Amino acid sequence: MDKNNFEIMLLDVMSCKWSHTLLKLIASNVHRPGELQKNIADISVKVMNESLLRLVKYKMLTKTLYNEVPPRVEYKLTSLGKDALSLLNDTHELRKKYEALGDD
Repeated sequence: MDKNNFEIMLLDVMSCKWSHTLLKLIASNVHRPGELQKNIADISVKVMNESLLRLVKYKMLTKTLYNEVPPRVEYKLTSLGKDALSLLNDTHELRKKYEALGDD
């Protein structure tokens, strides 16, 4: 991945409303789509799946399909996903500090 692609990927992940929440939940051992859906009240199945697939495409998550009936899917953080989660956590803290400054 060249520098421009990396920057585009990073901006895409950081600007996604659901990336931080999904990565946090998966890091806390919520791995299956149904469990994720139950933990995020405002996300539609379509948007959740698009967000998960984007994180898989960017190698922040792995997706494992189990050959079972009914089918089972699990997502896990990669080391890049752990680093991205750390960055998103830091960004969230920075935003809170910035907002505390007010509009002076």
